[in-house]
Amino acid sequence: MGRRTVAERKFWKVDILEVMGRIVEAHTVHFKSDFDVDRRMLEAAAGKEERQDRIFLWMCRENGTWCLRERDIFLKDTREYITFCYYAEQTSEPVLCYIVEVTGIVDGIVSGDIYTLDYQKHYEYMKKAAISSGSVTLVYEHGERTQAAGKAITEYGDMELGKFVSFEYQPDSPKRLKELLWNERYRRDHFEDGDMEGYLAGMGCSRA
Repeated sequence: MGRRTVAERKFWKVDILEVMGRIVEAHTVHFKSDFDVDRRMLEAAAGKEERQDRIFLWMCRENGTWCLRERDIFLKDTREYITFCYYAEQTSEPVLCYIVEVTGIVDGIVSGDIYTLDYQKHYEYMKKAAISSGSVTLVYEHGERTQAAGKAITEYGDMELGKFVSFEYQPDSPKRLKELLWNERYRRDHFEDGDMEGYLAGMGCSRA
């Protein structure tokens, strides 16, 4: 039997964490605690100003989940790019794939939009579309430094800038990355509207 194609659907203004939690309960057998990490990421994203910091690609598997910032999946050599490719190239594990966009917190609920993706189809597109990283921004308590993308990243503090906080890969072509992300959002906006409860029932997800 061939691989079943996943229909692309959009579900707007939903309780993101409640929906994702139900999918995890129905589909994930081992390492369900991965979703605790995802939950914290999405809750933190609700306070971010930049839209690109509130859009994630979520992978739900029988053996755990991954919540990856969409921006980084399109940059070669990032952890997100490598992780997204791994399950298509190195395993046969079924992967449920979604784009999750956090729009805010409403009455204590993390609200936003969820889009269903065909993992294999999206992987094939992303492999062709991804662009090279030109540099890496190292963020410290009191400032930033930039280094070449191919250089090893060391998470040590800096005598001048203080404690290491995080790092972020930067594209070779910021314009190309901006175009890629815009095109993805435009395409998703034209997905067919879906019925969330009907979708979850078809997935075998119980009501919360």
